[in-house]
Amino acid sequence: TFSMVLKSQYIFDNEIGELIDFYTGMRPYLIELESNKKWKQDEIIKSLDTTINYLNFKYVSRINKDKGYRIGLSFTLRELMFIRLISAFEVFLIDTIKEIYRVDKIPFKDKRKKIDFFYSELLSYDSISELRTKLINKEIRGLSSGGYKKIQLFYKNRFDINLSV
Repeated sequence: TFSMVLKSQYIFDNEIGELIDFYTGMRPYLIELESNKKWKQDEIIKSLDTTINYLNFKYVSRINKDKGYRIGLSFTLRELMFIRLISAFEVFLIDTIKEIYRVDKIPFKDKRKKIDFFYSELLSYDSISELRTKLINKEIRGLSSGGYKKIQLFYKNRFDINLSV
């Protein structure tokens, strides 16, 4: 059987691999920090308090100063990795749309959608291919700035794929 790996899938797989490598590499340091062998918790909290006072904003971190910095650091690292994972997934979904567009234009033919171009802009394109690239990039830009809900709706409407969790 023939299996084709899309560029978007390849990039997404690499991103996941990097996150796993990062977490695997950081884990021994987190364990050491959480056991309080390397750093002194009081010094970290004092430094954190000094920074917050200097910047003059309320303490908004999920790190509970009473319970200690040690527990919060591990949580924050996992939280940041999760956010990066979600971002990588959104990029994957958008890049996949571009790859589908290169292969098949039919899902993108929408009789209800109207676009406006200036005459001068249309004449500036050297080929239909350039114009098509401009059209898909305009569509993609709206999805990128619209967040996951907008991407989810696009997949449902154009490809009949439900990305609901």
